Amino acid sequence: NSRWGVAEAVLRCAAKHEELQEPVLKELRRYFRAEKASNKLNFINNVITLNSYDGANLKMERCDLHGCLLMEILLSFKKIKTLRACFEALSPEDIVRLAKNNRTSHVLQAAFKSSTLGDDIKEKLIAPFESDWGSLISDVYGSHVFETIWDCSLFNVNRRQTLMKKLVPIHITENLGVVFRNGIFFCNDKELAVHCIHQYWFFPVVPTAYFFYYPDTFLTETGKMRNFRPQEWCRSIAIGICTISTSGEVHSFQMTCD
Repeated sequence: NSRWGVAEAVLRCAAKHEELQEPVLKELRRYFRAEKASNKLNFINNVITLNSYDGANLKMERCDLHGCLLMEILLSFKKIKTLRACFEALSPEDIVRLAKNNRTSHVLQAAFKSSTLGDDIKEKLIAPFESDWGSLISDVYGSHVFETIWDCSLFNVNRRQTLMKKLVPIHITENLGVVFRNGIFFCNDKELAVHCIHQYWFFPVVPTAYFFYYPDTFLTETGKMRNFRPQEWCRSIAIGICTISTSGEVHSFQMTCD
């Protein structure tokens, strides 16, 4: 354990000095049996398993904490050509398994936070979840990966709203009393609001997705919502408060709510 701690310290130092990165990576590729063109795509798997990868099947139980920490630091390097190639070669199945593992999930989080890993690679890492976001969000480790995806530069406001609409299988209309505005759900029916809270329990991992109850008395004649006080909320599934201007604009900020 102590030697891997030293290795992590060396990599952190190299991360701050770009001129050290190429020789350090060369030695790492040699140690982790990825120094040749024929085996360089094994680099990530060899690192996170500390050379326990058999070259064919990635077994999650062999993934080591120190190996994953090394990979997290490597993702902060400027020189990541080999890492790009390795991520590009990952199968969709392996990406999903990495996201739902207690150790390797941190590697994917580091990948999405990396300023040097290209958007094309990040999109490849996102692709396996596009048809099944629910299983990622509901997983104890995958939910943290989802948070990182949600916060990365690829997810602008429009993409977030599109995803939220996919995640919520309810018809969002003014007539049903459910309104979707700027990533926040408002409901003028208390029972329906409570149902939504219990049905969509995973939304606390989504920073802007809150369910709030507002009584009909807080609607203007045109159907827009008036400003209202925190004590007039029935319950929310996350910490937050939101005020609505008379023009219908949403202004949200955090505070403790019931």
